[in-house]
Amino acid sequence: MSFFPDRTSPVALHRQLSTHLRDAILGGELAGGTRLHASRALAEQLGVSRNTVTQAIDELVAEGYLETRVGAGTYVASGLTLHARRASEAAPAEPRLSLRALRFAPHLHDPDGGSDPALFRPGVPDLTLFPDAVWRRVANRWLDSTATRGYGDPLGYRLLRDAIAAHLRQTRGVALGADNVVITDGTRAALALIADVLLDPGDAVAVENPGYAAMNDAAGAAGATIVPVSLDGEGFDVARAPAGARLAYVTPSHQYPTGVVMGLRRRLDLLEWARAANAYVIEDDYDAEFRYDGAPLPALQGLDPARVLYVGTFSKTLAPGLRVAWIVVPDALVDAFAAARGVTSGGPSFPLQAALAAFVAEGHFALHVRRASLRYRERRDALTGALERRLGGEVRVQGAATGLHVVARFDGDDVALAAAAAAHDVVAPALSRYALDGRGPTGSVLGFAAGGPAQIERAAERLERAFAQLRHPLHDRNRTSTAAAPNA
Repeated sequence: MSFFPDRTSPVALHRQLSTHLRDAILGGELAGGTRLHASRALAEQLGVSRNTVTQAIDELVAEGYLETRVGAGTYVASGLTLHARRASEAAPAEPRLSLRALRFAPHLHDPDGGSDPALFRPGVPDLTLFPDAVWRRVANRWLDSTATRGYGDPLGYRLLRDAIAAHLRQTRGVALGADNVVITDGTRAALALIADVLLDPGDAVAVENPGYAAMNDAAGAAGATIVPVSLDGEGFDVARAPAGARLAYVTPSHQYPTGVVMGLRRRLDLLEWARAANAYVIEDDYDAEFRYDGAPLPALQGLDPARVLYVGTFSKTLAPGLRVAWIVVPDALVDAFAAARGVTSGGPSFPLQAALAAFVAEGHFALHVRRASLRYRERRDALTGALERRLGGEVRVQGAATGLHVVARFDGDDVALAAAAAAHDVVAPALSRYALDGRGPTGSVLGFAAGGPAQIERAAERLERAFAQLRHPLHDRNRTSTAAAPNA
């Protein structure tokens, strides 16, 4: 097993090594059950420091590729679906585009919520954390630039695509480059564009249930048949996915809304299903930038870039009002997406895209994410602590390791609780309403990003009162009537 580190690369040596070992495992070079040499011997063999080897091994253990056995060493995990990356690099079957996408064929690609959200509203970042001064300085450089006054590339401003591709490669393990990035007006526009290009009326689309309604909207508008796939402890239950589906939509890093994380084996099973069905997988990585406990799994896209369309957005990390998102599309689909963009939309304004490109490339975006993550971690802890103190015997918190919301699971009428919470000026969406039939698991979906710890504590107190109102509705009505009597 030869490893040649690139010491001029901005990618850290331990990440280069973990990528090398991951490829060897997926390619079958390191079979399941193979025992690795001790870290010191492996470091000498590969010509790197022992610390580099230790960091790479720890990363692969966390991802599920390796496993440690007390007193026996480190072994390649058994039972993985092999050749996932090798299959992704093979020439894929000719993609079948939708009838709408074929109408765009002549246009071939030339390569040359509110400012004061209610408490606990999920999916809303803290807009006061937005780095106004830095953004203003960067954006002003591009407002009058002649470089952004033309129509430009339908896929988006090139420097922004470069910056996004570099950022995703470093932080999420996304395998393709700037040529594959398509800039869109938000996530909904990204999903609608995917539906335009890949779906015909009657095509089946497998979606998480409960899940994000925007995918159902996009597929429904295209005339597709939506097939709900239930969740288990690892998210999308591949065993229940229809064999004839054209697309599967998943949120593997932090399932929306339940917060479940899809493990490595389930990811490989999903990709195997997609290859067998000649289908594509849409990976919506909407808030994976914010990770609080442990190292996140890399993006699903990195395991099979020929089968996965990766969707991301600045809405959760910077501000929803920017209305800028992106899709990383497989090589075989780039021309079709460019053609569709050329006919349907020019995307966000190019001065805005140019400002974002500079903001990301100059490191301001990564710095903002790090700073915001510290605040959001504090608020996550404040919310989970408040729920434990006030409702620990009634709710079970899940999905707290990543993102901007948690789920407080409980047995009971979550729709009634949402109504009671609203009466106390708290937004606590019912988890059951995220299911297609409105009959999913019960609980409350609670955002924690928009307010500080003191606000969260007050909101938790109001939520506790809403729970009490459901437990003792007659007592509360009598108390209200008694209080109102003197003024009658």
